[in-house]
Amino acid sequence: MAVSILTLDKKGCTLHIRSFQTRIVVVVVVVVVVVVVVVVVVVVVVVVVVVVVVVVVVVVVVVVVVVVVVVVVVVVVVVVVVVVVVVVVVVVVVVVVVVVVAVVVVVVAVVVVVVNSYIHPSTSKQCNPIAEDKYSILTPSM
Repeated sequence: MAVSILTLDKKGCTLHIRSFQTRIVVVVVVVVVVVVVVVVVVVVVVVVVVVVVVVVVVVVVVVVVVVVVVVVVVVVVVVVVVVVVVVVVVVVVVVVVVVVVAVVVVVVAVVVVVVNSYIHPSTSKQCNPIAEDKYSILTPSM
């Protein structure tokens, strides 16, 4: 197919006609191929960007959920451990106090009995065999 270009010379007087052959079909095919390639590349880039954004959002949501679950589990475990430790400490303190009070009561009772026996010696025949002998000497037997 021939394409003609009309031009004027420098003086603007003479009209020149230049003709050359081009292959319009090749140009159209090349333009169509370039447009198709550009459209395909743009579509692929958009799809890749959308997929990457969706994957990032899903990963962020999963990480947030996992972190929240881990934090909740850690808080529950810490609370349970603290409660158990407090209960054990309270039980140990109560047991120690009860044992100490019992020991003090027993020691005080023993001291009272011993001191009382020195202050008021027993005159019973069963408790004091020496006094029993003296008693039997002083009193007639039955």
